[in-house]
Amino acid sequence: MQGITFGSLTAKSLHQVDFKELDLNADGIITEEELASVLDKNEFDVLNLSSIDKDADQKVTQEEYELWQQEAEMNEYLDELKNRASRDMVGQSPDDIKKFIDKLNDFESEFKEEYIKAHGNNVSGMSKSFIETIAQKYNEIKRDVLSNTKSAIKTRVIENVIISFMEKDKKAGNTFLSLVDKKASSLSDNAKRLLTSELGREADKFIKKYEGDDLEKDLTIYLEKYLSQSDKEKLADAIGVWEKGKEELENLPEELKFQKLKAKAKNLLVTALENGISLKVGDVIVRSEAMIPAALGQFKDSDSLKWGFDKAINEMSRKTRAQEIQEQDEERRQAAVEQAYQDMQKEEGNNIFQ
Repeated sequence: MQGITFGSLTAKSLHQVDFKELDLNADGIITEEELASVLDKNEFDVLNLSSIDKDADQKVTQEEYELWQQEAEMNEYLDELKNRASRDMVGQSPDDIKKFIDKLNDFESEFKEEYIKAHGNNVSGMSKSFIETIAQKYNEIKRDVLSNTKSAIKTRVIENVIISFMEKDKKAGNTFLSLVDKKASSLSDNAKRLLTSELGREADKFIKKYEGDDLEKDLTIYLEKYLSQSDKEKLADAIGVWEKGKEELENLPEELKFQKLKAKAKNLLVTALENGISLKVGDVIVRSEAMIPAALGQFKDSDSLKWGFDKAINEMSRKTRAQEIQEQDEERRQAAVEQAYQDMQKEEGNNIFQ
């Protein structure tokens, strides 16, 4: 074995060794020399022992050693649970797996603090009590983490946003509710699918960029706003910047004005894409930033650029996304009714000739 420095080396199974076996001269203190002798004699594996000497006086008392023994046993069991947690969280994001493991660590720290506070130096039963307690606590922690993964929050928020929308829609007497029963209390299956799919895509984009600390609240606000605003309303600020820019640049030389207008037009298109809006400019529908040069390239001077973007803005939808989805649902309903009528007519025709 390499030379042993007190406080930096230990053995993998040293916590299973009784204090008396290390206290060679039975004076109630384990010294550097005693540790080195036992470690070397038993050919223990090398690990970090610095946490044993709590007061850093180069001597380990029986109380310090027993506390370290208990902590080491707790840590070994906790490591097993962390491995189990990683297996139980397969398919979840790395952040959510880390959250699970962090909660297990937090529980260990809190348990140890409370146990020592209640029992003082008498910690001989701490590890056993901890293992019994966390074995029961594990599933509770797991349920808590799984119910607050990004995926679970997304699902829960979408369901609640749809329920909220449904209640508002019913009060307003709109057609998202069943056309057969005006007092219906649920959305048609198709309307719900449309809403769920639409909100799911928007939620994914929001979550991907989210850096806040209250995802459920902020995602709810975002999706409710998404449903209640038209494309034009979502881009109101960016459109205002465009309008103001046109006025401010009016007296500049043509070449410089055209260059600056293109920069402002590009900002408008980028903002549209960030809001999930594919703006049609001239003959180009800008569905990604890669298409922006082609959209801008259609215009050869500032007047044609202003005309093209003003036209695109004027033709933007003034309907809220909820209204647009509602119309899609209504179109599907009407198509289904027409198909049913055609099938009935066809069936009646067949019966005539039988």
